[in-house]
Amino acid sequence: MRILLLITKAEIGGAQTMTLTLAKGLQAMGHEVVVGFGKNTGNFLPEVCAKNRIAAHAFEHLERSLNPLSLRSFTQEFKNFLAKESFDVVHLNSSNTLPAAKVIKQHFPKIKTVFTFRGLSYLDPGSKKPLLRILFKIFFGHYLPYVDAPVFVSKTNRDYAHSIGLSKSQHVIYNAPEVTFLKKLQSRETFAMWTKKDKAFFERAKILGSIGRLAYPKNYEFILDNFQKLLIKNPGLIFVMIGSGPEKVKYQKIIAAHKLEDHVFIIENIDDAAKYIPGFDVFVLPSLYEGLSITLVEALKAGVPILTSNVGGSHEVVNDDLFQLYTSQNFEDFKTKLEAFLDDEHLYSATVQSNLSFSTHFSSQTMVEEYFKVYS
Repeated sequence: MRILLLITKAEIGGAQTMTLTLAKGLQAMGHEVVVGFGKNTGNFLPEVCAKNRIAAHAFEHLERSLNPLSLRSFTQEFKNFLAKESFDVVHLNSSNTLPAAKVIKQHFPKIKTVFTFRGLSYLDPGSKKPLLRILFKIFFGHYLPYVDAPVFVSKTNRDYAHSIGLSKSQHVIYNAPEVTFLKKLQSRETFAMWTKKDKAFFERAKILGSIGRLAYPKNYEFILDNFQKLLIKNPGLIFVMIGSGPEKVKYQKIIAAHKLEDHVFIIENIDDAAKYIPGFDVFVLPSLYEGLSITLVEALKAGVPILTSNVGGSHEVVNDDLFQLYTSQNFEDFKTKLEAFLDDEHLYSATVQSNLSFSTHFSSQTMVEEYFKVYS
């Protein structure tokens, strides 16, 4: 089988990591895989595809935009591309690739189209941007009829999509990243090197950590705005944020305004960031909305206790463990549960073991096999 995996951006991120994991798994099964992405949108996918001998193609006009002219340019480019290529399946992994489904069904109808909802974006009930919600609903309503098999990454997203009439697909395939972790001490030594702090500073600290794009949906200001309150009981607490994005300057201003320079650190452009998760005492994710967070699954596999807002499929990752879920935007709920992890060694140890045990539900081999069933 010849399969095109298409995604908008080539930068490092959760959707890109899952696309790569899928490409490697399908290739190992003996299928021919091509990974497509927007040109000049990042180096992660071009480099790792070359390293793993996976064919790749950069599209000049594939970009994150709902501008009709940009979409039209991409659809023409994609049509020309397919006129020279032959695929059994085209798997779309981001919203801006959806116009490709219309091109396929109008001009190359024998190709099967698959689209993964990596999340519901501005259609998610956690989003507070009503104009974008309307635009995205129109966008999805136009292009989804050209998709043969929509796939969701969480049951929660699937059920909500059903409730708003977006899709009736029953396909749910969990994200399942592959990670080789460093030891706790190794991770903390690396944090010290990146932040130019003494190693002992990180070795003795209690560290909250998160990995994610510094962008509106991740809602990191929730923690930054309230961090001084956490320091009252835990004055040595540290927050390490690994990621980059459009909200970086905003977060730096919040850190400076609250005089948190010795407690909060932003670390950017780190390859294989998940391997450092064992360096965290608690993994935190304050997102306003999620599909199924890949970094949560990685934290689960690392055996680190998690404290995540109860949005999207997050409760599915932590097996509805109420100690690891807090009500979105409710700081008192967050603070109470965080302090329980920091104070109660029995709770902490039990959560570590529970997470390691439940992480076996998120197997990359199973993920690849489930997608192949959809393709077939």
